[in-house]
Amino acid sequence: MKRTISRQERQQGSVLLISLIFLILLAVIGMNGIRTASTDLKISRSYRVYHENLYLADGAAYEAVQKISDNAVGNGTWIRDLSNCTLPYGENLKDNATFWSSSFVRASDFSSSNAMYVVYRNQTASPDQYYVFGRGTGQGGEAVVEIKFEDD
Repeated sequence: MKRTISRQERQQGSVLLISLIFLILLAVIGMNGIRTASTDLKISRSYRVYHENLYLADGAAYEAVQKISDNAVGNGTWIRDLSNCTLPYGENLKDNATFWSSSFVRASDFSSSNAMYVVYRNQTASPDQYYVFGRGTGQGGEAVVEIKFEDD
């Protein structure tokens, strides 16, 4: 004897199949959302670290400018004379370990471990020209600024 299958009995598995497809689709959308949020967090962290280091470098450079302006250079041994050296143009100053470990590098007064500066003076120019390089390091990032400054 042959049993006939009604239309309703044939469709009982289709609801389960449609539910599974919908669930998989929602899972894929959720994973993409998590990946996008994770990438956005990495970008915002990098942005924050860069700007913190930029402000450290800028503050260190302006600290040196202020000392020069106030004639608070002391014996001036931390100012490098350009008559016997050249400016480090064309080099990658952030990764130049020799440049940042020389005896002319000064730690900033406000953040000695994360901010430093180097000053070059061109005495042949009138008025004296100073090239100040500030560097900020911290949280796995780094930034370097340069300021050209003339002292009257």
